[in-house]
Amino acid sequence: MSEEAVKQFLVKGNKLTGWITLTKESGIPAKNLTTIEEDLQFILDQGLGKPFVEGDVWYLVSTPWIDRLKERLEGDEVDQHALVQLLGPVDNGPILGNAGTSDNLKPDLLEDNDYVLVSKECWMELEKRFGTMPSQTPISRRVIKQGYLIEHFMVEVYLPEFILGLRSKPDYTVRRKYSRLDPVKVIVNDMKELFGIPDQVKTKLFAKHNPTKYTELNTEDNLVEDLSINSGQLILIECVEIFHRNIVHFNSAWYV
Repeated sequence: MSEEAVKQFLVKGNKLTGWITLTKESGIPAKNLTTIEEDLQFILDQGLGKPFVEGDVWYLVSTPWIDRLKERLEGDEVDQHALVQLLGPVDNGPILGNAGTSDNLKPDLLEDNDYVLVSKECWMELEKRFGTMPSQTPISRRVIKQGYLIEHFMVEVYLPEFILGLRSKPDYTVRRKYSRLDPVKVIVNDMKELFGIPDQVKTKLFAKHNPTKYTELNTEDNLVEDLSINSGQLILIECVEIFHRNIVHFNSAWYV
């Protein structure tokens, strides 16, 4: 049955079990399917088999939840409401750390064993149909390019973590995670917010390599991956202009 025929069928007040029109926002093309199970299987096939493209966003879904979904797709036919009741919302609890946030994954997780990667389009459909646990945020990660001689693409599951501090008071620090594809200006803006530095104040960033060696970082149009810094490294911010008559004074307790 063509899509136009289905529309006419529905206009006449008829019901077609399992016909689901995939949203334009999801990017998954509509397909003539006869059951909910076939519909969801099509979504999974589209979302799991898509090739990686640098910069694309993918989502982590815990393997236990995906396995339960696949088991239901192979079982008896059910309607959408019953399927949601049986499965419940997407639950990434098994792969999240104690904080339960998307940037706090359990260590040493293995793809397929602990989680599966689904495309953004697939995630949008799963989230729309099943929802997510109230205390959980989606775990989105970007595709990055790796290798020098032989390039390959991979999803950046574990984000590098940096220790952020003030050069005038390096003992007070905050830990934050960033993607390798994040602009360095994102770190600058976060540090200004963390340490109460007004946007107008010019700053410099320094990477601390040892107690006596600091390297100034180029913050202009650079990505995190362009800098010679490693996960766990200390990054310090220094104000070039601290006080000015026309600038609102910020928390001067940080600058002694």
